[in-house]
Amino acid sequence: MDVEITENIMSEEQYNELLKAYTKEALASMIKADIRSRLPEPYESMYCQQFDKVKNIADFFEFAAKLMRRYNIYERNSISRWKRYTFVPHHKGYQQAADTNL
Repeated sequence: MDVEITENIMSEEQYNELLKAYTKEALASMIKADIRSRLPEPYESMYCQQFDKVKNIADFFEFAAKLMRRYNIYERNSISRWKRYTFVPHHKGYQQAADTNL
C-alpha cells in the first residue's frame, strides 16, 4: 500500500506566530507554578484566577491591535488606489483619470 505524503509547510510568519503563542503559554504556566509554590491555598487560587483574567484581557487587546493593523493596511491601500484615480485638474492626463472614476 502506497502512502502519499503531502508536505504542509507553514510560512515564516505562521511559524513566528506559533512560536510566540507557545512562548506566551509556557511563560504563563511558569508564573502560575511560581504563584502556587509561594502562596497558601486560598490566596493561590485567587491570584491564579486574577492572573488568568489579566492574561485574557492582554490577549484580547493584542488581537484587537492586530485587527486594527490589518484594517489600517487595507484602508491605506484602498485610499491610495482611490487617490490614483481621482480628478486632478493640474495633472496632464486629468481627463483620463476622471473617466476611470465613472
